[in-house]
Amino acid sequence: MVQTLMNQMARLTEEVDTLRQSANVQRGLIPEPKVPSPEKFSGSRKDNVKNFLSTVSTVFKLQPSRFPTDHVKVLFIGTLLTEGAQTWFRTLQESRHPILFQYDNFVAQLDRTFGEPNAVWVAQNKLNNLRQGKSRCLAFTNQFKSIALETDYNEPALLKSYYEGLNDEIKDALSTLESHPPGFEDFAALCIRIDNRIYQRKAEKIKIKPWIPPSHFSNREITRMDVDSMGIKRVSESERDNRMYNRLCFYCGGDKHTVSTFHANSAINKP
Repeated sequence: MVQTLMNQMARLTEEVDTLRQSANVQRGLIPEPKVPSPEKFSGSRKDNVKNFLSTVSTVFKLQPSRFPTDHVKVLFIGTLLTEGAQTWFRTLQESRHPILFQYDNFVAQLDRTFGEPNAVWVAQNKLNNLRQGKSRCLAFTNQFKSIALETDYNEPALLKSYYEGLNDEIKDALSTLESHPPGFEDFAALCIRIDNRIYQRKAEKIKIKPWIPPSHFSNREITRMDVDSMGIKRVSESERDNRMYNRLCFYCGGDKHTVSTFHANSAINKP
């Protein structure tokens, strides 16, 4: 008796949906965009049921004429299910379950069956362990917001978790301010501006250093010249730097030989 009443209720719901859609058609159709079919959903842990249902819902909103009733929407979702999720859907069809005619109840049951049972706790744990590290603050903030949607954190909890994830450079800059924005969005925007300024300052500090040619002279050779053991007149420090830069001989300033060859020639020419 109860099953019969539930079946009758499902049929009535479908008829009401059909009449409602017919009325909309009479008021005129709006051209609907073409959208790709959503990816299949297997029900495994690698699949995210919330992402799947969000994509399906978008298709329904963009192409309402293709899915005039709850039952049609549910059947369309059924065509996208594979593996364990497909088996679950088949059992509903075989038992002619009334939920097949109730879209909202169907997607809620699909979420309960294949969603993360501790989704909120998992999201909170991810959020509390998220760190900016060497990444830019904008990328960190976007990732933080994405995970935060799965939590039930209020504004103070979000602010606390967000601040703890910032790198030390931004925290140091924040410590110099007398006050911070009370809201999460404004506080995050402030941190992004601070990070951008830090990045700009680092870029400003990078200067192109002048090229200095490698020296072919050892410290021992320079020391010997400074000692003036050969009786050659000492040169000034500026002249010595000039000879090193232009790769001239330290002793005579010539450009046809080096210190080593100067020593060799001197030895040969000794009486």
